[in-house]
Amino acid sequence: MPDDALLDQVRAIGVTAARNLLFDEAVRLQHTDRQTATDCVTLVGRIDALLPMADQQARAESWNSRGSAADRARTVRMPGS
Repeated sequence: MPDDALLDQVRAIGVTAARNLLFDEAVRLQHTDRQTATDCVTLVGRIDALLPMADQQARAESWNSRGSAADRARTVRMPGS
């Protein structure tokens, strides 16, 4: 998917909602469809790289409200981790 199309979709539903949906989907699929789970995590990374710095603060606040980094690391195990 081209970066512009990805950003248009993310902005349509909201940055936090898009990131949370992708993260939750990665968690749900981590044991049954590892490739798709990895793809979800990759999309979160692409979203992070494409959005301006102002959005990063909002994402950080949302991410921090979901638990500690250690909690998140225990929750999602991707190939090679």
